[in-house]
Amino acid sequence: MNNIVHPRVIDLLRQRSATLEEKGTGKVQVWDVPLLFEAGLDVTVDLILVVAAREDVQVQRLVQRNSLSMAQALRRIRAQMPLAEKISSADHVIYNSGTLNELSEQVDRFWKEIADKFF
Repeated sequence: MNNIVHPRVIDLLRQRSATLEEKGTGKVQVWDVPLLFEAGLDVTVDLILVVAAREDVQVQRLVQRNSLSMAQALRRIRAQMPLAEKISSADHVIYNSGTLNELSEQVDRFWKEIADKFF
């Protein structure tokens, strides 16, 4: 499935990115790409932000959101690139094992940190 879907998604992402650059609609594009590293897109971006959560929190959220069993959630998580590898390749990491308010505060701090770089 990934071999069919990923190339099309990547092409569409690149087309839309080029269109935004041509229009001059802004200096920053934010891409939400869950499989950024696995798809090889990490080399096409200027900055990588990884949002990480402890495995137990990931499992709990998958069980609640997707109605998976704990075993299914663990298999899904462990089928992905290890989080430690993503973190080591990131320019910045936000830890999202807490509340939505805590996540929002971290995102605000991150945005302020990079604003000077891009604006």
